[in-house]
Amino acid sequence: MIFILFKKVARTEKGVINDHTKPLMGILQQSVPITSLKRFEPSRSVLDLIDNMRSKIYGFFCKLGFSELPGLHEEDFVTLCIIENFLDFKMGEIWQEIVAELNMEGVQLVAPDGEAADTILRATEERGLGRERKTN
Repeated sequence: MIFILFKKVARTEKGVINDHTKPLMGILQQSVPITSLKRFEPSRSVLDLIDNMRSKIYGFFCKLGFSELPGLHEEDFVTLCIIENFLDFKMGEIWQEIVAELNMEGVQLVAPDGEAADTILRATEERGLGRERKTN
């Protein structure tokens, strides 16, 4: 079934997202340390978009729709929620990498930029927590 790639998202025994701060990040992606990147070098999150089918599955469901899909099991509905929020989760993952790399290089964000980054990261985490509440 098409959900297999999204079922690899780390989940609790109830089937909800295990790590709300990194909802899409797999074991392989987590094992690669964040390093200072050269100019125009894609990050591991961007490479993940190129290397796997999740973005294509997300695009497929954008065309198909995320509702009125009869015959799905409860776990499939949870997976569908993850797919529906794929873009938000991926954007949060990329922002986590940006902030981590800036910190690693000793770059201090000015107050408005720091607040914007914090807001984006918090919104991503709350979106992951929201998926847990919605599926409970």
